[in-house]
Amino acid sequence: MRHLFLIGAPKCGTTALWWALRQHPDIAVPELPGIRAKETTFFTDEETWARGQDWYDGLYGEVGDRWALDATTNLSKAPGWAEAVPRIWRLRREVRVIYVVRDPVERVRSETTHWLAEGYLDEGLDRGVRPFSVATSNYWYQLRSWEMYFGREAIRVFRYADLRADVLGTARSVFRFLGLDAGVPLEPVGRRNDSADYLKMLVARRCRGAGLPVDPSAEAPGVPFDEFVDRTMRGLGSPVLARLFTEVLREVRAAIVPGEAVVRKLHAELDADLARFAEVWGIDPWQAG
Repeated sequence: MRHLFLIGAPKCGTTALWWALRQHPDIAVPELPGIRAKETTFFTDEETWARGQDWYDGLYGEVGDRWALDATTNLSKAPGWAEAVPRIWRLRREVRVIYVVRDPVERVRSETTHWLAEGYLDEGLDRGVRPFSVATSNYWYQLRSWEMYFGREAIRVFRYADLRADVLGTARSVFRFLGLDAGVPLEPVGRRNDSADYLKMLVARRCRGAGLPVDPSAEAPGVPFDEFVDRTMRGLGSPVLARLFTEVLREVRAAIVPGEAVVRKLHAELDADLARFAEVWGIDPWQAG
């Protein structure tokens, strides 16, 4: 059994890439419902880990020589889950690793929007950047243990801007990295886990908390954010409610847009790490889109 780990970084387009990679006949995905098929969390969740290696292998069915794809982004969130990479190394199997990097300011903005929308965070960037978000953006540090255990030749790094511009082209680059046929037909993937949808979710959450009505159809995936705002504003029918909605939008913007203090902190915390990353991997994350 050969393993392909798509480890992140979080909010760097890994969901779209996963949908493209899974189309290859020589790549197997777990037989799990919904998003669990992307992120098994086997190596990072103790309860799941306790189910044992046979359980994990069984998720992929009869794999043969195909690559078993696991796209768990917790695998690039050190210092959390420190045992994950040694656990994978102890399998003594062939392993390849895909990692996508993004301008940390944009990555943190996207991550904060997502977590606020889901209700996992109560405070946004106007109250400062979370240490966890900073650590996850230390890209050299995140790849260091993978490089130590599996060697640099087992790892391929991509720029978020390139992935976003051409998901299928990026997938074909991965196929070539794995020694697979890169000419197989692929269906278009489109945007997945889109930040605009999380932004709509966040604004709608704040509106409901303020007692403002929101048309559920305006929140549907794929509806442009500007259209969502316009439809919501038109549905309020009162200047007083419209002013309250405008205030909600202002508060949301303050919560998710990195201000000068956040940008300075990110540079202070990340510059040394990302300079090392650029030296080792040949990609400047600050220019990665």
